[in-house]
Amino acid sequence: MYRITAAFLTLAVILSSSPAAAQEPPSDESIAAAREIVLLLKVDSLMITTMETSVDGQRGVLPDVPAAFWDRLLERARADLPMLTDSVSVIYARHVSLPDLQALLAFYQSPTGARIVAALPTIQTMARDMGARWGERIGTEVANEMTSQQEPVQ
Repeated sequence: MYRITAAFLTLAVILSSSPAAAQEPPSDESIAAAREIVLLLKVDSLMITTMETSVDGQRGVLPDVPAAFWDRLLERARADLPMLTDSVSVIYARHVSLPDLQALLAFYQSPTGARIVAALPTIQTMARDMGARWGERIGTEVANEMTSQQEPVQ
């Protein structure tokens, strides 16, 4: 648990000292447009699905962590989704101009954009699964190379 806390504290320090943290806050209009995009793209669902997949993997890798921890973690994450949506909206608004946000929103609300949005969950799932297979293949190749060269793999 100490390592998890230390990692989060380190991340917080890094993020708070980043150039993005020193920028002017985005306008309410930019945040509102960005929020519409975040909701249209179902970023919250993607984040939860990714977290659920990660937790499923972590349960197997960390069998000493009680199941109740993982269950509560996911429960808390689901309850806290509105905060995540707000935070991601601010990130979009901070890095994309209002005219570009408005153009993006208009695109996503167009027939073509709606088809893209509808296809994104399948594309993202397939890309995630392909990425996992890719990483597994590379890991196996490196482990085999190290084993054949009699290097310790542990």
